[in-house]
Amino acid sequence: MLNNMEHTQLLENAFTNYLLGIQTGNPAASPWPPLFNIFPGENNLDKNGQRIVCYVEGGQLGDEEPPNSGNRHFTISCELRTPIRKLTVQEVTDGLVDPYTIHSAVADTLQTAILNVNLPTLLEAAQANLTIFGLTNRTEFREQVHNAWISGWRVSGLSCPSYL
Repeated sequence: MLNNMEHTQLLENAFTNYLLGIQTGNPAASPWPPLFNIFPGENNLDKNGQRIVCYVEGGQLGDEEPPNSGNRHFTISCELRTPIRKLTVQEVTDGLVDPYTIHSAVADTLQTAILNVNLPTLLEAAQANLTIFGLTNRTEFREQVHNAWISGWRVSGLSCPSYL
């Protein structure tokens, strides 16, 4: 029996699974910092600390193309959020890396992942029952709110649950 997830869940899981599965040249090494989390948008997990959340914009998909095909336009955000924190004098003395420096490094890794020319194929490999017909736009965004640095990418495209 197929696990018929909602189309939005398939997309969020595809991006999350893809990012979690990225490896360096060493199969045992991850490019993400220790204790780093990557989540799909819809879940009941505690999303504290530095993390990436992958969520379908507005929680809904766009128009069906062509009509009655199951193919839907989507926009998904992969948002890196790092809590703003100044290091104490002791942490500086101990050689701890500044949180903004870590944020910038993770943002660079996220950018490399999102701009991968094989992204549609990699997303399909990361999530069963999902077909990505193509990506139409990848847009970077950045902001700073009172308690966090935010960097990320919005990715638009056309996809379909392949069990339709």
